[in-house]
Amino acid sequence: MDGQPISEGVELVDYLQGHAGAEVRIDVRRGGEIVTLPVTPEAGDDGKGRIGVGLGSYRRLPFGEAVVESVRYNVDIVHKSLQILGKLFTRQISAKSSFSGPIEIAAISGEAARSGWKELVFLMGFLSISIGFMNLLPIPVLDGGHIAILTIESLLRRDMPMMVKERLTQVGFMMLMTLMAVVIFFDLAKHWPLGS
Repeated sequence: MDGQPISEGVELVDYLQGHAGAEVRIDVRRGGEIVTLPVTPEAGDDGKGRIGVGLGSYRRLPFGEAVVESVRYNVDIVHKSLQILGKLFTRQISAKSSFSGPIEIAAISGEAARSGWKELVFLMGFLSISIGFMNLLPIPVLDGGHIAILTIESLLRRDMPMMVKERLTQVGFMMLMTLMAVVIFFDLAKHWPLGS
């Protein structure tokens, strides 16, 4: 794209979003030869450039390669999730654009189901990995919180007082309820913007 190699769909989307209204030259391989396509991304409601194409990354692989690719892809999702969390804490990205709650997930699931079973299964796998990763964060109430408490107890070589465990669980529960309320608010704001 404009002479720069693009190895992932995310890079393509990021590049196009930053070039709304400007012509972009995309080199694609068709039938063994390279064809250059001039494209001008149109600005959406959010001001980001779009060209109206869907990205597909499905290909048949032998079983062994498929297992290796699956592990690589799972690790990649976890790595990107960690990057997003880091950017949230450093305020490089907003929480509103990064989190999706039940309303947004239902809307995305509907789009995936209309696109075909591959997209729906892909989304189900992506959500499972994301939820599994979040569940392992060291937040009391979640599995990661229990693992963290057990690790601390094993280092101390004694049980933590029950009152401390109860308070940690209460704090973790309140954190999760607050996060859930915020995410649902963001979902409502995306689908029914205030003042509209």
